Amino acid sequence: MERRDFLKTAGIGTLGIGTLAFTTIGFETACTAPTWVTTAENIAGAIIPIAGTILSIIDPPLAPIVTLVVNGFNAVLKALQDYQNAINNGQVTTTFLQAIRAAFATLQADAASLLSAFGSSSSRLDSVIAGIISLISQAVSDISNLLPKAMRSEERRVGKECRSRWSPYH
Repeated sequence: MERRDFLKTAGIGTLGIGTLAFTTIGFETACTAPTWVTTAENIAGAIIPIAGTILSIIDPPLAPIVTLVVNGFNAVLKALQDYQNAINNGQVTTTFLQAIRAAFATLQADAASLLSAFGSSSSRLDSVIAGIISLISQAVSDISNLLPKAMRSEERRVGKECRSRWSPYH
């Protein structure tokens, strides 16, 4: 079996330039964001318009809390996008993970405040609002379950992969 056939069988491609051949082992995907980032972005992106719908029907005293929750989801979404951009650019991501956690902690507190405040409210559309607040709570819980537990290992994994991509020794 020729070297080129072996490399193709093994899933390793070659790029020939003149008489030189460079071997690539999937580095084009080495610096992609983990799947949890995309999933969390999808959840936050989907819940923002849903949470915003109750602004027009909720009791006026609760509107500021709902606005905080919507803004919290927007902040989490922005932090997730910044994290993904950092990974794509080969930047250190620890700071971006910390920003995600900080934005998410604020969102969790605001969502808990909304749930508590709604419990003491008397709205004419309680069942509709309760359903939307339940969706908000579920989205917060789902994102919480997606966030990595150990930030250092994620940083090391991404950092090593991205550093190897641009290493002068390859």
